[in-house]
Amino acid sequence: MPAILCHMVNGVSVQNYQIEKDIIHIGRSVDNDIFLNEQSVSGKHAVIEKVIIGDTFEYRIRDLESTNHTYVNNLKIDKKWLENSDLIRIGFTVLKFVTDDSVDFTKTIRIKKSWIPGIFYTSD
Repeated sequence: MPAILCHMVNGVSVQNYQIEKDIIHIGRSVDNDIFLNEQSVSGKHAVIEKVIIGDTFEYRIRDLESTNHTYVNNLKIDKKWLENSDLIRIGFTVLKFVTDDSVDFTKTIRIKKSWIPGIFYTSD
């Protein structure tokens, strides 16, 4: 299975990005491979680089001197080799790095109706 970035909200994968190119650009500018429309994200925030080492692919994330930095597992990084299930935070967005079938893509968020007309929520 190729590597995937899963956009996580409340522990649920809401969107997946397959890492197929050698360099994936992440940021708020629309010309990025992964466009994050959030004001806490820099225009060119970070890149993920796919590197061949031996007969396997390894993946490295690199911060592009962004305003709010890039975090992996809640640690600020300049660059870091990624491992399966690492949590990447870019601004307020959390992306889970997945290299195997461990993520549950079938989990569905239960939506509940509020007593306020037209208002719905996902947790108690």
